[in-house]
Amino acid sequence: MSEEYNATQKPVMRSEISRYAYGGFGVNIVSSLFASFAVYFMTDVAGLNVAVAGIVSGVALFFDAVTDVLLGAICDKTVTKMGRYRPYILCGCLILALGALISFTTVPFAGGAKVLYYIFAFCLFKLGSTLVLVPYNALPVIMSSDRAMRNRIVLWAHLAQIPAVVIALFAHNIVAALGGENEAKGWFLLVLIASANMALAMLLCFLGVKRFDTKEEAEKATKAENGERISLGKVFRALKGNKALYCLILAYGTNICANSFMSANQSFYSKYVLQDLGFVSRAALVIGAITIPTFILSNLLTKKISKRNLFIIATIIEMAGAVLLLIGNNAYNGTVALIAISIARTGGLACAILMAMMLPDCVDYGYKLTGFAAAGLITSFMTFADKTGSTLGNIVSTAMLNSAGYVANAEQSPKALSMLILLMSVPFVISDICSLVGMWLYPIRDVDGKIKSKV
Repeated sequence: MSEEYNATQKPVMRSEISRYAYGGFGVNIVSSLFASFAVYFMTDVAGLNVAVAGIVSGVALFFDAVTDVLLGAICDKTVTKMGRYRPYILCGCLILALGALISFTTVPFAGGAKVLYYIFAFCLFKLGSTLVLVPYNALPVIMSSDRAMRNRIVLWAHLAQIPAVVIALFAHNIVAALGGENEAKGWFLLVLIASANMALAMLLCFLGVKRFDTKEEAEKATKAENGERISLGKVFRALKGNKALYCLILAYGTNICANSFMSANQSFYSKYVLQDLGFVSRAALVIGAITIPTFILSNLLTKKISKRNLFIIATIIEMAGAVLLLIGNNAYNGTVALIAISIARTGGLACAILMAMMLPDCVDYGYKLTGFAAAGLITSFMTFADKTGSTLGNIVSTAMLNSAGYVANAEQSPKALSMLILLMSVPFVISDICSLVGMWLYPIRDVDGKIKSKV
């Protein structure tokens, strides 16, 4: 049995990579806005209690847990005229756009009705996100079997996401420009524009990968060696013994959780600790400037250093930024805080692109064990870990803010201010320890070009 999944021998054209990358740009705008500002919108704009906002996120997380993994397995067994993955992208982008819009809409409901409304909105958003992200993240596996080409596809997708992240970081400024004194209107218009762009981007991505995701490829990929259709049970057996996937989930799932604490609390931190919402925009400029070289350097170094070792180095860098924020009164000093957050974000950015490059390797690892490339199922576990980490950050931070006496749009107590600082730093230290453990145990340790996994 081959050690890696022989997806296709078709050369990947630049136009196909660019259209795939544009899809990442589109969906990342919506995802970044949701991850960074959904809780802020519910509390400071829609008027929900911070603890209730945590409950809404918790219910959405439970819903997400079911849909992510189930869809991953279903994708791998799907055979249509449009292939295995593309039909879900086409349908999902519309659901995602609608879920984003209603999540950032204020409604004239009160009490339980308002809570139920946002639970529905969040769950719809999560469903759309699952339908888009699970197949989207699986596409590099079927586009090429060459690890260097896969890395290139992932690199361009992440480079295309940079403007999306910067736009999200400038969200408060854009909202003010669009809505003026009406903050709710500004948020709705921003999300409307982002959702329309996302739908267009995913449509172009859908068309851009049509040579690789076809009915013929789907039929070949879903048949066992004896010619029979692969059962759902065998799809799930691709997870058995996949140490590479589990270690990567531990390393990156905890990392994204810590990043979600920072994303969810950056507006609160800027507004109440630094008393300067412009800090978010300044951080956006710095982070935008370091993102491109971080991504490119990470890709180049994979030719000299294993992705596992690079992930360890990036994790240590991230931890250093978090520790700097905790020292003395650094968290109250805007300049030092900007440096600390930039260092932490640099490490986090490197971890993010390395994870995306390592995920196809986990598919190959599972293929060697079972003879079935469950790209959808395996990437769905990472998608779930990503979204679980983001949601847990929202749930835990809202609970802790509530316990510290946070009150929206009011002067915060010293206890609440201290809690905001802790939420911006301590989760990184905890998650980075988990990440180091995960990468220490990660079994694929060779430099790109050869796969010599310890199976």
